[in-house]
Amino acid sequence: QYPLSLSTMLQYRSDGRSLIFMIYYLTPFVGTDISQAELTFIQNDFNTLRQAGMRCVLRFAYTDSYAIPDAPLPIVLRHLDQLGPLLKNNTDVITAVQAGFIGAWGEWGNSTNGLDTLPSAKATIVKKLLQLLPKNRMVQLRCPRYKQPIFGTATLNPQLAFTGNDTARVGFHNDGKRQL
Repeated sequence: QYPLSLSTMLQYRSDGRSLIFMIYYLTPFVGTDISQAELTFIQNDFNTLRQAGMRCVLRFAYTDSYAIPDAPLPIVLRHLDQLGPLLKNNTDVITAVQAGFIGAWGEWGNSTNGLDTLPSAKATIVKKLLQLLPKNRMVQLRCPRYKQPIFGTATLNPQLAFTGNDTARVGFHNDGKRQL
């Protein structure tokens, strides 16, 4: 991983862009706490975004390969505890957080720890993210089939939207594959 370049971010901003996608691979920490050096690295990237007037959609993952393991649930939860202060202190530059953490690319499939097959693990991660983020920040899941076991299948109505309710704070993203 390379730190964000202020000059590049300023160029993006001058080109009319204001939002980037940032993914952090926590591969070295799959069995241990995230190092203070890594937490500082992430904070420095947030500082760079802030200086440039940019924001991000954020994701954390353990691997960009099916051959490299992701972390077991207790480690994911420990890492979320460590990342919590960064998320809270930098919400001004975070538009949304993608649930990530499970499987290759944090896409919620092919978990070496079986987290992609455990609805309770997925629910635990989503609820932890919602707890850590302020009520005005959203969590994105890969597709509706991941939200439904956690929050049910009822359609979000206008009375519930933008209320800070957890159901209203969870939306979707798609990494270019059709997922229903």
